[in-house]
Amino acid sequence: MPAVRSRTDNWRRSLQQIHERNGALEITLPRETSDSGDESGWQNLVWRVRILAMHDDEIVVERPSALGVPMNLNDGVKLVAVMPIGQNR
Repeated sequence: MPAVRSRTDNWRRSLQQIHERNGALEITLPRETSDSGDESGWQNLVWRVRILAMHDDEIVVERPSALGVPMNLNDGVKLVAVMPIGQNR
């Protein structure tokens, strides 16, 4: 029987609390492999970005950067986000 955790069941509330506390999400690009099985190096980057605004259908975050250089991501790009809460993510 799987464990039931309040932060899993109430993820929207947890996300709202992160936003209210001026917290951040960790984002990355989804892993995609080519026909040859090679992975692009971009999937290995994880950016920590502050949540600027939340709406019913979108989350607005600051622009990701690496070594102080802003990274440009195309509109509509798919991302994977992680809510780092406590010792378990």
